[in-house]
Amino acid sequence: MLLVLFGYPGVGKSFIGKMLQEEFGFYHYEADEDLTPPIKDAIQKNSLVTEPLKEAYFKQVCERIDSLKNLHPNIVVTQTFTKEKYRKRILERFPEAKFIRLQADMPVIYARLAKRDGHLVKNFYAGFAISQFEAPTLPHWILENNGRADKLHQQLNRMLAIQRRES
Repeated sequence: MLLVLFGYPGVGKSFIGKMLQEEFGFYHYEADEDLTPPIKDAIQKNSLVTEPLKEAYFKQVCERIDSLKNLHPNIVVTQTFTKEKYRKRILERFPEAKFIRLQADMPVIYARLAKRDGHLVKNFYAGFAISQFEAPTLPHWILENNGRADKLHQQLNRMLAIQRRES
């Protein structure tokens, strides 16, 4: 099973990816770990990341998913994926991928971002990423993450049960 968690910075993609790893046995691939030095530099300087840099990065992400699929039966990928074209590229390359858009109330998101220590994406750049986020048109589930672990578990259990029945 290949799950792709996407959404605004601060919605809890990494948190839920770790939850899926620890409690449901998924391998968690935090795609931001593969951000290239030029992309990291642009983010730290609150600059635009150019399309050629994005193209190379998403090619690398697809290659990494390919290699992970050979090692792990269940993978969860976490990344903002602000542009629909990159989500579609993942789906074209991996038709079995199930997309989950994470959402949270804006005050919750900004509170989380304010607490981040040592994270590459801070409030200013997160606001920019949010302003550039394209609403998804591809099939996806929605997972609300406003801080209630019991609700997250219920939603994840339901989604995974549906996915297993469909497989």
